[in-house]
Amino acid sequence: MEKHNAPGKEDFLAVLEQVAGLEKQLGAAVEELAAMRKELAEAREGPVKKSPG
Repeated sequence: MEKHNAPGKEDFLAVLEQVAGLEKQLGAAVEELAAMRKELAEAREGPVKKSPG
């Protein structure tokens, strides 16, 4: 593209940057969901009984 000075190159690069940003957000959301699933699984197991000290 550099060689041919293709029209719309800047737009294409901007779209790629947006996609990269969305990938980052998706990764963060996946991590958050994994943490929530873990918490939910722990909650389903019930509270841990602690013996009085």
